[in-house]
Amino acid sequence: MKHFLFIYYLISAFSGILGYFGILFLWFKYRNKYVLYYFIFFTALSLVLFINIYQFYKYILLEMESFKTTYFISILFVVIHSLFFFSIPSFIFYAMEKNIPLFLKVVSRGLSIMGIFIVFFSFFLRVESRADFISNFDNFFYLNIFYIFLIYNLFLIKKNINQIRFMIIKEIFRVAFWITIIFIPFFLIDSLWSIFQVKLKIIPRCFNFMPIYYFLWNVIFGYYFLIYVTRGNSLLMVNKLPENFIKNYKIGKRETEIINMIIQGLDNKEIADKLFISESTVRNHISNIYRKLNVSNRIELLKTIGLEF
Repeated sequence: MKHFLFIYYLISAFSGILGYFGILFLWFKYRNKYVLYYFIFFTALSLVLFINIYQFYKYILLEMESFKTTYFISILFVVIHSLFFFSIPSFIFYAMEKNIPLFLKVVSRGLSIMGIFIVFFSFFLRVESRADFISNFDNFFYLNIFYIFLIYNLFLIKKNINQIRFMIIKEIFRVAFWITIIFIPFFLIDSLWSIFQVKLKIIPRCFNFMPIYYFLWNVIFGYYFLIYVTRGNSLLMVNKLPENFIKNYKIGKRETEIINMIIQGLDNKEIADKLFISESTVRNHISNIYRKLNVSNRIELLKTIGLEF
């Protein structure tokens, strides 16, 4: 079992390294708040995996447990939840290009600051009571509030996903929504490790479902990152052309449909099949679009669309 867990955590950790390379690439290219919020969120997610690996190293490989280890892990969990409280709504509403509602902003920032305050407050307690204080705060209050907070934000994603203008980001949110919904019961099992791993012994000691989620998350991110790299302008793909763009360039109804399909990556034959017209007619429409936008190919078209928005 030790060897299985070692490989299990190693694969997850390796996927995270690749994830950070992708974030660094996007940061050097865009340097915007979207990448920053995602970096904070992903760092919190990575810290959960780090705790899983640390527990495996301490409890399984070294077969030792200490006050310092418990206190260290408890502090990390509070910091992780603080980062989640801050980054999740920021990430979601920035993607929707909206300001965070005042109530949600106050709650998320307040909970985030509360966690950091509790960590510092614990330093002034007696050494022997620090671990219990932090652990009880996180397990009986902070963690439960976080699950409520997470479900509420998932509801916001489901409700507002069509308001996300960029198609590739919209797709990432859609896949992330469903994978998170599926894994919530498994997160609860991980949280109740003392019951499932120690008392009932249904699950092997130090086996957590979080690394699977982490690995799948990085696979999803990697997939869409490859789309960006191979297509060059995928992050600029918009879900629907705004009315002002259509009016400014005097784009017709059929031309609007064709532009939206080009944005989706469809070729001339696929566009013709969807619109029930000939490929020559599609080419004529595309020529007119190029003339109106003063571009000569699809790459320049996507760049123009991206610059406009």
